Amino acid sequence: MFTIYTKDEVETFRTPSLFLSWFSEKLERVRLDRSMREDALLHRGQFKEFYEEMFPLFSLLRSKAAEWASSEFKNILGDQSYDVEVKNNHALRYLEIGSTIFDDGERFRMLEFIDIGSVDSIARIERDSNRRPTGLEDTGLPRLRDEMVNERLLLIERVIKKKSAKPYPAGTGLIVYYDDSSIEIDKDSAAMISNFIRDLRDVWEPTFEHVFVIGPNGQHCIEEPRRTPAIREKENQRKVRYRIFELTVEFLPSHPQRTPLRATSLALGYTSIDSEEEAEQVLRNDRTNLVKVLTVKPGIAFPSLDEVQEPVSRRRLETSKYQPFCVIEPFETESI
Repeated sequence: MFTIYTKDEVETFRTPSLFLSWFSEKLERVRLDRSMREDALLHRGQFKEFYEEMFPLFSLLRSKAAEWASSEFKNILGDQSYDVEVKNNHALRYLEIGSTIFDDGERFRMLEFIDIGSVDSIARIERDSNRRPTGLEDTGLPRLRDEMVNERLLLIERVIKKKSAKPYPAGTGLIVYYDDSSIEIDKDSAAMISNFIRDLRDVWEPTFEHVFVIGPNGQHCIEEPRRTPAIREKENQRKVRYRIFELTVEFLPSHPQRTPLRATSLALGYTSIDSEEEAEQVLRNDRTNLVKVLTVKPGIAFPSLDEVQEPVSRRRLETSKYQPFCVIEPFETESI
């Protein structure tokens, strides 16, 4: 089998500018040599480390080259508790890399591409009862951007939780390498990912100094540093608790001569202001139904999701996490 790199060559400290130049030459060689195409697409042999450990560092350094101009980096091949060593950096000594891009589903997609010469890059992977990939769902059909971003958030969360459960040396940062190439990550999507990483700080801060989320396009380097103990304590003191509200609402009919429907419903949110006006404005913005909020009865405030008990399901609370209120679901509806 051909050799793209040697271990000694990879495990050499380089400044960002030298690393970018060195790796760009490797990428060009792979692009021009068609004999490598299938192994590259399937991440076989040296291409596994090439695309899953070196390329993530390449993407990060394209974004951070100016800021880290005097720092030095080298990939470490083999089994150890980190993937990159760092020198001359005030915050980082090591980097660990977690990739969400190439799993068995994406390998199936690449096999389809090799077989027929084209493939839908955003179609969902169909799986059998044993979770083995079997096909592509709804090929050729458009998909909502928010839906695809949410899929990436779930994969990012899985990597962060998995990596954060392991021990690492002090001064380790985490690179989460995700797919920003099959869809365009605009500023709003990047902001959504950034808020998501921030909300997971209690998961990763005990383990990592810094989290970087970046993809092969590298247009947005989404990063979050570990908070200092003083900042963490200050933010915890002013954190709004999870709250449960029991609302009595009228669902206004589309035709003014029809009778409104009154219902008692649960809505979940962060806000601690028990205000009819605020609730009504939020629900109107949701555009689910035209509603008039009649009363707001504040429920119990919980300091964390872990303390939320039935009858309000934790799953409902989690899915409404980024909305002040969840979609109104009437328990009992009657005409008035």
